[in-house]
Amino acid sequence: MAKIIVAGCGRMGGALISAFLDHGHAVSIVNRSEAPARPFVQRGACYFSELRDAGDCDFVLLNLPNAEITAQVLSNVF
Repeated sequence: MAKIIVAGCGRMGGALISAFLDHGHAVSIVNRSEAPARPFVQRGACYFSELRDAGDCDFVLLNLPNAEITAQVLSNVF
């Protein structure tokens, strides 16, 4: 199965995370706040507050509300 990082744990991110977990994928969640990620962590996902800490993966999905937040998240990677 794929190793997937999902950045953003809102409605869309949460739906994607749930679907990936349902299909047996290894999911890492990156979100500013840990609280929205907790139900998914209980199902086997991993939580990280920074994208650079999430480690190796097959692909990354960015589900972020605007370009400014996306730039902030990506700027912490390098």
